[in-house]
Formats: sequence, C-alpha cells, structure tokens
Amino acid sequence: MAELEKRSPRRARKLGRILVPILIVAVVAVAGYYIWRHFNTYETTDDAQIDGHIHAISARISGYVAQVLVTDEKYVKAGCAGPHRSQRL
Repeated sequence: MAELEKRSPRRARKLGRILVPILIVAVVAVAGYYIWRHFNTYETTDDAQIDGHIHAISARISGYVAQVLVTDEKYVKAGCAGPHRSQRL
C-alpha cells in the first residue's frame, strides 16, 4: 500500500506532462481557427482598394424594375428569374 502512494505523484506528474501540452495545443488550434475565420470574413485595406469579385450588371432593356427576387450576398443559379419589369413606360 505504501508503494502505491509513492508512485501516485509520479504518475500524476507524468500524466500532467502529457496532458498540459496537448491541452495547450488544442486551445491554440481552436483559437487559431476562429481567428482565421474572422480574418477570412472581413475585408481590410491599407490603400483604399479591395480585391474581390465584381460582376457588372447592365440594362439591356428600357423600363423600370418593379421587383427583384434576390437579396444581397446570395448565390443565384443560371436560369433563375431575375428582376421583373414594370408595365409602365
């Protein structure tokens, strides 16, 4: 029984030497993931220019737009209904 009590602090110390670095690496990995996700989401600029995808839309018909069926920042598949034209001239 006395031998078990002497070995317990060694096991605890050895377990601590293994678990503490693993926990530190896990915390750093999770924090790094959230930081990476944050900086991938928000654009910053130092020279007042932002790199990105620009899709120009030009009117090929004359008239007024009565209704747009999509919202900002949404993907639109080819062939989906676009803006509806008003009947007034």
